[in-house]
Amino acid sequence: NETSMDAEDDTDWLDLAKNCYDTAIDYVQSSHRDDWERSINLFNNEHPAGSKYNSDAFKRRSRLFRPKIRSYIRKNEATTAQAFFSTQDVVNISPQNDNDEQQLASAAIIQELLNYRLQKTIPWFRTVIGARQTADIYGITAAKIYWKYQEAEDGEQPVMDESDMPIINENGDLEVEPRMVVVEDRPAIEPIEPENILFDPASDWLDPVNSSPYLIVRRPMFAIDVKAMMKTDDPKSGQPAWKELDDATLKMGQEMDETNLDDARNLFDGPDRTSNDAPIDDYEVLFVHENFVKRGEIDYQYYTLATAALLTDPVPVEEIYLHCKNGDRPVVVGFSNVEAFKPYPSSRVEMLGSLQQEANDLANLRMDALKFSLTPMVKVRRGNKALVPALTNRSPAKVITMDDPATDVIEMAPPPVNSQAYAEQDRINADFDDLAGNFNGGSVSTNRRMNETVGGMHLLSGESNLLTEYDLRVFSETFVEPVLRQMVHLEQAYETDAVILAIAAEKADLLQKYGINQITDDLLQGELTVTVNVGVGGTDPMMQGRKFLMAIQSFQQLVAPLVQVYGPNVLETSGVQEIAKELFGKAGYKDGQRFLNFKNEQGDDPRIAQLQAQIGQLGQALQATQSQLQDKNMDRQLKMAEAQMKGQMDVKKAEMDVQGKAALAEQNFKLDLARAQLLPTKNVNVM
Repeated sequence: NETSMDAEDDTDWLDLAKNCYDTAIDYVQSSHRDDWERSINLFNNEHPAGSKYNSDAFKRRSRLFRPKIRSYIRKNEATTAQAFFSTQDVVNISPQNDNDEQQLASAAIIQELLNYRLQKTIPWFRTVIGARQTADIYGITAAKIYWKYQEAEDGEQPVMDESDMPIINENGDLEVEPRMVVVEDRPAIEPIEPENILFDPASDWLDPVNSSPYLIVRRPMFAIDVKAMMKTDDPKSGQPAWKELDDATLKMGQEMDETNLDDARNLFDGPDRTSNDAPIDDYEVLFVHENFVKRGEIDYQYYTLATAALLTDPVPVEEIYLHCKNGDRPVVVGFSNVEAFKPYPSSRVEMLGSLQQEANDLANLRMDALKFSLTPMVKVRRGNKALVPALTNRSPAKVITMDDPATDVIEMAPPPVNSQAYAEQDRINADFDDLAGNFNGGSVSTNRRMNETVGGMHLLSGESNLLTEYDLRVFSETFVEPVLRQMVHLEQAYETDAVILAIAAEKADLLQKYGINQITDDLLQGELTVTVNVGVGGTDPMMQGRKFLMAIQSFQQLVAPLVQVYGPNVLETSGVQEIAKELFGKAGYKDGQRFLNFKNEQGDDPRIAQLQAQIGQLGQALQATQSQLQDKNMDRQLKMAEAQMKGQMDVKKAEMDVQGKAALAEQNFKLDLARAQLLPTKNVNVM
């Protein structure tokens, strides 16, 4: 590196940064700035610059803005939130070699570290949703991934010599130095506005960040923060303190160019918010450029105050950003739309802008016609100026006097709005939803024949979900996964927080699973694979759950017979793992490794596995036999209870029969006695 720097000593680094900046900013200004501002206006429900609705001719006309684009982007944000944050684990880390215990432990600890950082110290939810929104509006979204470290003075401490003994000066006093304490030590993902990420327009569209010969990240900073950076360095990353500049030079860092879109984003119509008329110098906004420039085979990094002065000397990128491997830069640029051979693809808002304007025009024309129909214009005979204020301020029960009502005032009532205007509005809505991939009530009502059947509804929703999930996959593949891969390298290079490491080790069960009770640098440096927990099919919660259950059940039905025949070791074969990947891939997941354990932890001897399988089968047979015996005993007991109950019922029946007969005999005797008493008495002659 020193040899390369010596060979480039004659390079004017400031002039080189200025030339690169001018080339990139001229291209953005001429090719994309107007489109970006128009997309911002449409997202903010504003008619774009140059629209007829902003002219004086339309001051008294309907100027409604139908928020279809805003609704579409909000739906995309909700879809992104559902897809990326439906599970507790943000990311899944797996080792490249499943048979290496060191890599398994490394994957477990890195996954817990990353989940902790993304949930606790990084606003990951807002970062992802903001990135998706930015990609939909501009076509690109960008972020810088780096480690944020800051120290502050906290009193004094004695200076120690090589023997760890305090040093005493000539006066007999202890030598002291400032005691530094860490106030910030964490990873950072910094979103970058699209106009503030500049690369060569001729760069490779597949990887514009790393293929461009230069990359410039513009960062607006307050002057007080720039002055603070001139006094402090970063001992963890090796970033030196910035060069001290006077106030006159700092004033030159106030860039005023036409690419600034900050006011358009914030609906600010006053003076530029970054103007140099701020009353307090420390709070004025300056622009700092972080330049990545390739010279020969080395990629250098250095800061400049706009294009006015150097803030740091050029240093190879890998010396400042230890997590940048294989020549990568600490910046990721993602997209929401793939357009081949275009480093700046069209945004989703740009694609839908013309349909949004047509919808606005038709709605405003219809509203004007409706207003004219309800409150028609009138013709007033010349010379009757006194009638004009009264007609202008019409109200119910108001009396207007005129000479001849038949000729002085004549209404010009247009015909009412017919069904053609509404039919055309439905067609525009259908075209908009078709291009955007929306599925809503407007799409259903327009496709009358299809929504009359359940199958037609599924077809409509299926096509819509396909486009929605495609956009989600593009965003995930181009932005989310590259950012998280750099986060893994960042944790491997810089993580030293003992408390967070201990929490991650406890959650990963390092001691129980791998017998590791201490986290070392070698443990963190494993070769790992990053998989984001999102996939096609992750936008509908009900459908996602059904697909997941279907994949689990299908895998069990296919693999269970193999395990019975070949034993548990069959799970470690590549064929079974490929079956899992195929099944879970169809269900919307890249693989099933985070749901299934393919490692046979019972040992590598297949005979032991077979014996254990036989023992399991014997145990199942024993349980079945016991169950059968229990069933037979239960049948015998039931029969005995039934016979006993039947005998008791027979006895009761016999007793009831005897009692019934006795009662009947007694009743008959009483009847005979009563009948005898009622008969007349006869005289008997005795001879």
